[in-house]
Amino acid sequence: MRFPSLRLLGVVAVVAATLAPGASALAADPQAGSPGEAVPLDRKLSGHLNPGGGFAFYRFYYPADGSVATVNLDIMPSDPFILQNTGFHIYSPSGKLVVTGGAQPGSSPVVTANVIDSDPAMKGDYTVQLYDYDPARSVDFAIWPAGSAQPPMTASPAPASQPAAAPAATQPAPAATTQPAAAPSQAGGVSGEALTGHLAPGGNFAQYEFTYPGDSSTYTLNMRITPEDSAVLNLAGFEVYGPDGALVVKGGAQPGLAANVSANVISTLPGRYMVKVYNYHPTAAIDYSVVLVTSKPTTAAV
Repeated sequence: MRFPSLRLLGVVAVVAATLAPGASALAADPQAGSPGEAVPLDRKLSGHLNPGGGFAFYRFYYPADGSVATVNLDIMPSDPFILQNTGFHIYSPSGKLVVTGGAQPGSSPVVTANVIDSDPAMKGDYTVQLYDYDPARSVDFAIWPAGSAQPPMTASPAPASQPAAAPAATQPAPAATTQPAAAPSQAGGVSGEALTGHLAPGGNFAQYEFTYPGDSSTYTLNMRITPEDSAVLNLAGFEVYGPDGALVVKGGAQPGLAANVSANVISTLPGRYMVKVYNYHPTAAIDYSVVLVTSKPTTAAV
């Protein structure tokens, strides 16, 4: 299947409703506003984030023995638009971004991510950065560890790669330039043609669709967003919805790679899948290119 079948459905502007700020519904637990003061994530903790770039930092120890360390997050209110703008990143002891939490609307936890590594050099204290980039709405949250995530062993320094704060409202929109899509690994797949576009700031999105056979084959969506700024990548990307309207996967940010947002669709549900490319950044416009790579099923059909 070639990517031209990923048909443009439309470009839509959305306006997020504003909610009057209210008192936090959760009891106050320790909360840190900088990575150097990150709170040990040794139990379920609650807190509150202010809109427009509010942060909270936590840390846990991971032994890097191939086990699974999980971080779970619930956000209140659990609104789809709020979930576009809130979540968490996990940074390694060296300050490298390891993973961004994946949203699971309608579930608890509503955002979750795993750290899995067997390199002894990667053991140590990991930093979790919670963020709220929604321009108007604050959130309450509960965060907790699972699996092999353990209380931190050392006093963690600030990560070497600090996430960027929300840019100033006066930041100019970047010039509209077309960027080539990444050249993905073929690995038995067929690369489609890159589709490019431009989205204005403040809640705009474009919709595409493609047909998936439902045979558990891997369809990979690779996306390139410019400008490649951490604050922009926190608020821009894509989501894939199945024929039944359910969210299948949200693109994961990969800062520094040619395809800086990517995700796989692997499903047994055939039909038309919808790709929503979004930009919720309040001030920065984006240019993007997106390409679909298909592959054969990993197991033979019965």
